[in-house]
Amino acid sequence: RQSDQPDAVAAALTALGTVYHLHGECSRAITFLKEAAAVPGSSVLAQAEAFVELATAYTGTKEYAAARGASVAALDRYGETGSKAPQAGILNSLGIVSAEEGLYEQAAHYYQQAIDLSQTIGYRYGELRGLINLANVHNKTGQIGAAIDGYRTALTVNRCLGNERAEAIAAINLASTLMAFVGDYPAARR
Repeated sequence: RQSDQPDAVAAALTALGTVYHLHGECSRAITFLKEAAAVPGSSVLAQAEAFVELATAYTGTKEYAAARGASVAALDRYGETGSKAPQAGILNSLGIVSAEEGLYEQAAHYYQQAIDLSQTIGYRYGELRGLINLANVHNKTGQIGAAIDGYRTALTVNRCLGNERAEAIAAINLASTLMAFVGDYPAARR
């Protein structure tokens, strides 16, 4: 699609792809998102945003290799812009893709990178996401003590943010872990 405003075209195609993805029409979403990422003359930022959405769509269809490729492309482009918070988000997304594939060690590596980057730039939400995701991997791989510590740390970080959804996820996961693996019912109820 030709235009004298390539970023506007890329943004419109990204929006269309996102809407199709949200409505469960993944193949149409992927078509629009691929096109958005390839708009001639579009900025690196517009391409990065398209690749993020493309990775999400591919993850939803369980096309993990394609999701990883789109995530890496987004990570590279955000790296060019110096935008650190989106990079932390993509590292979390790469962890999710790896965990979905059962590659828990790789997932833990990505989550730790997301946590480290988020802490470096003071991006508390990215840190919170990484902590919960990493604790989930620890839980899944039988590292129960590390999982409990991770959920507790996430709850502490969340006190600064007040994110009710994240608090609920961390609290439920902590309580479930305490009940299932530790048998600490009084602590799980708190």
